Amino acid sequence: MGVALRDDTSELLNVVREDGSFFTGDGGEILTVPRGIAHTYGILHHTTNVLLVSPRSLYEDVKIYLQKRSQKKHLFPGAWTVSCGGHMGTSIDPIKSALREAEEELGLSMTPNQLIPLSDSRNGYPNLLKVWSYGGQVVLQMNTSVECLGSASGSLPGPVKEYIEGIGLLDFPGQGVPVGLELEAFNREFCFYFLYFPSMKQIDTAVFKDKEAEGLKELPLADFVASPRNELTDSSETLIVNCPSLQKIIRDNLPKGTEQR
Repeated sequence: MGVALRDDTSELLNVVREDGSFFTGDGGEILTVPRGIAHTYGILHHTTNVLLVSPRSLYEDVKIYLQKRSQKKHLFPGAWTVSCGGHMGTSIDPIKSALREAEEELGLSMTPNQLIPLSDSRNGYPNLLKVWSYGGQVVLQMNTSVECLGSASGSLPGPVKEYIEGIGLLDFPGQGVPVGLELEAFNREFCFYFLYFPSMKQIDTAVFKDKEAEGLKELPLADFVASPRNELTDSSETLIVNCPSLQKIIRDNLPKGTEQR
């Protein structure tokens, strides 16, 4: 579900190439790296995410459930993110990983054939995020945007913003780094996304186990797609940008009588 600034060195992640395939050693074994190292040096890895569609959806009014992040979070406080998800670790199967995340975070029990993949390729969608610090501010760099959390973007000095934009998302800081500017985290991942259509009973009995979030929030899909940038996480933005047909996919797969379940 995007970068986290706690570097859990006990969690290993599979290393992947630019095309999403696994890096392997001479013996064919998949190479792994501690999560903290991956987030420090921008080493590509996989994540998996599940977007829950509300049983109260109608064809004309699709609703989804998003995870509401706590206002106390260092990154994306109070933002909306995909219903559940996380790093795949050393798993090689995104479906099994998605099932595990749903069970661990929400207590939802699903079967593989209930998940509808949203990715246009087996490799998922690329998600790139740099987290900088400057003068006590957290600065996010995603795609072509540079955003200061908790303050107006105009409070970032022009030379600092120009430097960040100039080196791009794939490069490390070189010479001429403005005084006080530091790169805290460099996250590069391939995100797999799946749809799931839960029943109202599953929603009502869901147990939100992530203490760092406020729970699930139901809202119209159209509102999610049109949300201001500062209300979304990087994983949410990646889904919206890379899956413009999201509304159609959900509508085409809505179970009959969904709103009555």
